[in-house]
Amino acid sequence: GETKSLKDWAKRYDTPERCADALTAIKSAPFASATVWNYSKEKAMIGQRAADWLGIARNLLIQPDRPVVNRSLTADELGLQLVFNRHFGRCGPLISDPLSESLPKTPAELEVLRHRSAKTLIDRLRPAMDDVNALISASQAYRVKPPSRWAQKNSPKDTITLSVEQLDVVVERLAQEMQKSKT
Repeated sequence: GETKSLKDWAKRYDTPERCADALTAIKSAPFASATVWNYSKEKAMIGQRAADWLGIARNLLIQPDRPVVNRSLTADELGLQLVFNRHFGRCGPLISDPLSESLPKTPAELEVLRHRSAKTLIDRLRPAMDDVNALISASQAYRVKPPSRWAQKNSPKDTITLSVEQLDVVVERLAQEMQKSKT
């Protein structure tokens, strides 16, 4: 349901800070412990990690029908989703969900913030990421390459480019919704 720009989102993004606070609280609590798995590094094994955590056989968990259940959006798909959200409110099921489900192999740019915004974000979060990294396994630690090494694949602010395949998915979903409203 996000309606603000990525730059505005980055200004209030605080997951590493909340993670550091939670891990610090757990560390100081008697009889409490935490194991941290970095989703970005473990998503291919998330079912196995969950089964191990629950203490059940791995085959007891039902596997999804497709290997990619939720992919990241491309910068242009995200731009389209933001426009729809501004006009219609939260409508992920209308745009991003069908794109992710119908086109799971569409590669998304991992870094979509411009250099200056990315640098500001990383500089602000670096102390919290360092705090988290000190409390978790090195294999699960935050690792962020400098923004100067990020690919600048962003579309200009006033341009959204979608493939025919992407556009077909969006229009098909909109048509389904329009048909529902007629009945």
